[in-house]
Formats: sequence, C-alpha cells, structure tokens
Amino acid sequence: MSMKFRSVRIYLVIPVLILGICSMVSLAMTGVSLRSVSNVSKNIAQKQINSVSCLDAVKSNVIEMQKEVMSYCLITQDSQRESVGKNITRLKNDTESYLKKLNTMLQSDELEKQLDTLEANYRTYEKKVDEIREIASTDAMTALEDANRTLGKYGTVVESMADKMIASND
Repeated sequence: MSMKFRSVRIYLVIPVLILGICSMVSLAMTGVSLRSVSNVSKNIAQKQINSVSCLDAVKSNVIEMQKEVMSYCLITQDSQRESVGKNITRLKNDTESYLKKLNTMLQSDELEKQLDTLEANYRTYEKKVDEIREIASTDAMTALEDANRTLGKYGTVVESMADKMIASND
C-alpha cells in the first residue's frame, strides 16, 4: 500500500513542479518583453519631444528674425547693422539646422509632407528677409514698411505651420 501512496504523491508533485517551472519561465519572458516595449516607447517619446522642441525653436527663430530685421531697418550706423546682420545670419543657420534635424526625426508621411510645406514657406520667408535687408541699405522706411507687411504675413504662415505640425505630432 505504501507503494501506491508514494506513486500517487509523485504523480501529483511532478505536474505541479512542471507547472511551477513553466510559470517562472513565462514570468521571466514577460519581464523581458515589458522592458523591450518600455525601451521602444521611451525612444518614440524622446523623438516626439525632440521634434516638438525643434518645431518650437523654428517658430521662435522666425519671430526673433522678424524683430532683428525691423531693428536692421531702423539702424543707420554700419557697425550696428553688421552686428544685427550677424544675428540674422545666426538665426538663419540655427533654423536651417533645426529643419535638418526634423527631416531625420519625423515618423509619418503626413508629417513629412507638412515639413516640406514648412520648409517651402520658410525659404520664401528667408528670401523676403534678404530682399528687405537689400532695400534697407538704400531706403529704410520702405524696407520697414515691407518688413512689417511681408515678414508679418510669411512669418505667420511659418509659425502656424509649425503649430499645426506640433499638434499633428501628438
């Protein structure tokens, strides 16, 4: 009788041990999967934060560039104009680098199309800045009026496109 009692105990213990080992392996695999998903989500979130930061910087640079161009039109001394001109060039270069960063970060076709539109609008804005700087060297008042009207218009287009992309990026 003791032989049957032991064999029944073994028949009960072995499946329980096997189930225990299977559940431990399953738990370990779940932990690995969760870490993997967590890392992927962190990377996606970081890209989103970086792209929103770049878009905000583009928007801020456009606003700052508009202020600098207005100052450029009002300044009569060459040394001060040169300093403001350097600031405008720095802002252009910064904006260009942010747009290049955005090209590598965006993850959807819709956002890439919006970035193409943003870049086209910014190129138009940049051309207008250069035109106004040329006009300012001969006729400051005309340049100031043109800066107020034209840069306000194109600046608003660039800013609203950046805002639209930030909203689409969520």
